[in-house]
Amino acid sequence: MSRASVVGVYNETSDLWLEGIPNVYNSNTWKSCHPYIYTNGEWRPAGAAGTLMVPFITSDGNYFYTSDGKMFLVR
Repeated sequence: MSRASVVGVYNETSDLWLEGIPNVYNSNTWKSCHPYIYTNGEWRPAGAAGTLMVPFITSDGNYFYTSDGKMFLVR
């Protein structure tokens, strides 16, 4: 069994991020899918962690970045 992709959907009314498993509607039925995002000239899987990931924020309220300049995400 493969892990389901999970994406975050922001609900502005409740000011919360909700976990969502993406599906597409095709031929009168909902089907699971593996979403991809195009960035920096290549397609990359989205939501592959299988859980909602959020940015790590330091004690002074700033985002934490890794040594290669990528945002550090936690679950």
